[in-house]
Amino acid sequence: MDELRKLYQKAYDYVVNAELEKWSRVHCPQRRYRLITTNTVECLNPCFRFARKLPMLTLAEFIRDMLQRWERNLDYTSLCANYYKRETLKDTYSVPIMPVGHSNTWVVPEDIRQRVVLPPKSKRTNNNNNKPI
Repeated sequence: MDELRKLYQKAYDYVVNAELEKWSRVHCPQRRYRLITTNTVECLNPCFRFARKLPMLTLAEFIRDMLQRWERNLDYTSLCANYYKRETLKDTYSVPIMPVGHSNTWVVPEDIRQRVVLPPKSKRTNNNNNKPI
């Protein structure tokens, strides 16, 4: 309490003037089950016993996965479109891809071979004001 008074006098005054039963569990006249706790928290604590030692991101992933299976029996992959799944990616490349080979081996009709294709005519623009240089 002395530390609270040194840090923030108004908070100290509020706590001193409030009834002990309102902010101290030790002085609460009611039993524990009357406090704001839920059975869900009591059920989850044993489930997280070994997971508490995991790194933070792994712990969060463990909790998310467990809650999805436990509360909704929902597999998160069912929420993902098929084209994002690993099986779809594997199937995409399962068909053999025929290489085009060297350009000397291509069969090109003579009328196409005679055509000359030039790059498009364009002017470079100045990036500052989009005017031609």
